[in-house]
Amino acid sequence: MKKTIALLLTGICSLTIFASCQKVVEKKLDHLEVVNGADTLIYEEGEFFSTAGMRVDAYYSDGTKEEDVAFETPNTELVRDKQYVKLTYQTKSINYPITVTYKGNNEKYAVGSVQKTPSLLEGKTIFFLGSSVTYGHGSQGEAFPDFLAAKDGCHSIKEAVSGTALADREGMGSGESYITRLEKYLQREDKAETLDLFVCQLSTNDIKKPEYFGEVTANDVYDRSEFDRTTSIGALENILSLVKETWDCPVLLYTSNDIKNEKYAKMVTLAHQVADKWDSVTILDLYHDKEFNTITKEEEILYLTDNVHPTKAGYLLWWLPKFETTISDLIGED
Repeated sequence: MKKTIALLLTGICSLTIFASCQKVVEKKLDHLEVVNGADTLIYEEGEFFSTAGMRVDAYYSDGTKEEDVAFETPNTELVRDKQYVKLTYQTKSINYPITVTYKGNNEKYAVGSVQKTPSLLEGKTIFFLGSSVTYGHGSQGEAFPDFLAAKDGCHSIKEAVSGTALADREGMGSGESYITRLEKYLQREDKAETLDLFVCQLSTNDIKKPEYFGEVTANDVYDRSEFDRTTSIGALENILSLVKETWDCPVLLYTSNDIKNEKYAKMVTLAHQVADKWDSVTILDLYHDKEFNTITKEEEILYLTDNVHPTKAGYLLWWLPKFETTISDLIGED
């Protein structure tokens, strides 16, 4: 009897010890996985994300899975600086990539939607030399030269590459300088023999190295060999000399809108000195044009992708009227 009781007690103790050694494994949510993507992946800023077509599964730490969970998304308007939407279920979230486009790049503002109107610029040939603003970096390659051609019937020759600079110096821009590209254009068999106007952008890319802005040469210096093309202003004068030698046409030098940058403001001041020296040059100073730069917050969102680059709406509704008036005053006579 005593032996039986001892064995029972030993068994009970063993079971107690075994149970106490066992850890309770808690089931935890490990991660979420998008099994079926959303039907719509491209949105315009201001729209709301649609979960239509989506299926998200939840995976747990014990290896189990819960299918088609009721995840949540923020009920807020999509904005341009967030190219994703956050999907949340219980304690886990994932960022689901989408594309949020600029409201100002809606097709209703595109060059293809512009109606041609009678214009003093019809049939005029205009050369545009510049970088991203002339190219249309924030507007899918459509910029004011293209809108001018569509609306006013002029022939726009656009030699524009984003990221490039006036100064012909390594590291100043991300591609060939203005003067190098102009020289290459003049070697082409299809180059324009005559121009009614040459338009040149005062590049914002040159502000990366303001120590190489350079200075305007003396009023009696017009020979290309006298201009230091490795500086911004020297390269600009080199361009003006080459344009004079090749086409002998008026030149319009234009600035960016007010980007609130002291280095660029210094460049604009130097550009005015260039315009004062060269009789053929007119400067369109958008940087200091208070009326031009006075726009509402809603217009700013519609017109700009950042403080430098306009959208299609920005070119069409904001920049184009300014260029039409300025260029018509320069070359619009019959």
